[in-house]
Amino acid sequence: MKGHARRRWPSEAGGDASASVRARAGSPTRHPRWGAGGGAPAPVEKRRRSIEYDPARAKVAADNLRSAGLADVVTVVPGDAFVQIPKVPGDFDFVFLDAWKRDYKRFFDLVLPRLEPRGLLLAHNVVNKQAEMHDFLDAITRNPKLFTTIVSPSSEGMSVSVKLK
Repeated sequence: MKGHARRRWPSEAGGDASASVRARAGSPTRHPRWGAGGGAPAPVEKRRRSIEYDPARAKVAADNLRSAGLADVVTVVPGDAFVQIPKVPGDFDFVFLDAWKRDYKRFFDLVLPRLEPRGLLLAHNVVNKQAEMHDFLDAITRNPKLFTTIVSPSSEGMSVSVKLK
């Protein structure tokens, strides 16, 4: 990524990228997500919470989850994530970030202290919206507490960060 240090996937150096991330990551069980969008379903064996700022999108997400039989697995919380996150009890082992891009660094600062060792932080749109999140990209790629890589199977890109022990 232009202007940002980037840790390479092991596959770029001839290794297995997924094995590298799996080796560093734990087995997530608490999964907050900010930006519910259409309510993408999650595996049934885990409990999820999704915070959605836009009430209309929150309703669509909740309706989609209910229709898919996942309303007891995923809770959609309408509201401002900066207000809701502090209300969530405990620490996190998986966070998926897909919100206002200029706020990514603020979200990062809020969740990193609560991200457990071996926990995962994924952020969407880090390639196509990188101009809106230079501070966030600097934070995740230069933080010695994280192993971070950027994957770009599409033009949008995703960062995958594992909090080291």
